[in-house]
Amino acid sequence: MRRIFSASTLAVFSALVLGLITGSSLMVVVLEERLKAAYLEIQQLSMTVNQQKASLEQLKKQGPRVFIVKEVEELVDNPDEVLRLAVAEKVHNILKDFIGREVRELDPFLVYHLFDRRIITVGETSVLLTVKALMISEKLMLYVQAVEQKPRP
Repeated sequence: MRRIFSASTLAVFSALVLGLITGSSLMVVVLEERLKAAYLEIQQLSMTVNQQKASLEQLKKQGPRVFIVKEVEELVDNPDEVLRLAVAEKVHNILKDFIGREVRELDPFLVYHLFDRRIITVGETSVLLTVKALMISEKLMLYVQAVEQKPRP
């Protein structure tokens, strides 16, 4: 009987086949972990998409919401109580014209510049207003600092 392969060739071939089987087994284990992680991420993203779809449908059912200025509030910073109340009254008389307007139609820069560096007269006194904060929502709030101006000789 004649041998086709020698013992050493058979040993090399066996080692190669054994190496392929071992490598394949290890690759399956590594890839299995990656596939599990990818599957979990897909499930999580799918759940997020479904939640966002539900939120979007709910928002579509509500229709467009219109925010209207319902009230105004003015905060005046000045140590003199009498002057503070008089300035607050004048500022409120200007702000009350914004009641009933849609919030999205109001230009915050316009409202800001309407009051910032404005000089108003309270009795015999001139008062310089400086806007410190402005908030426009259903409640329009304006925070101004009122500084009494010295009369020029």
